[in-house]
Amino acid sequence: MKTSTKTLLAAIVVSGFGLTGCAATSSTISQEEFLASANAICAEAAAEIEAMEWPDDGTEVFFIEEVVPNIRQQVADIRELGYPTGDEEVLAAILDDTEAVLDEIVAAGPGEVGNQANPFADVNQRMFAYGLDSCAG
Repeated sequence: MKTSTKTLLAAIVVSGFGLTGCAATSSTISQEEFLASANAICAEAAAEIEAMEWPDDGTEVFFIEEVVPNIRQQVADIRELGYPTGDEEVLAAILDDTEAVLDEIVAAGPGEVGNQANPFADVNQRMFAYGLDSCAG
């Protein structure tokens, strides 16, 4: 695999955070509690991804089969936290858009994973602006 492909995949892993799960409802969680818990979820998942034994060949397939599900689980876990009151719409949109990016990556297939600019760039900016620093990379 080309070095640029590995670099892009690394950027996606570090900055991407893909997500699935049922929509959460507002809860009594404060924004401070939400941010601490969500950032902890992303930091733990990033450590898991970093510890994975990445193959020398077939990295793009590995990314789709192993990393994407890890990222999707992050969103499911974050959605389970509930949303701080008043932030439901903003957070649901960020998580929904992240899921859409992952769906596009999977639909494009392994041959296209390393051939695009960071597909999470917009989502990452929005995560960072909200305070999801560990999730935004």
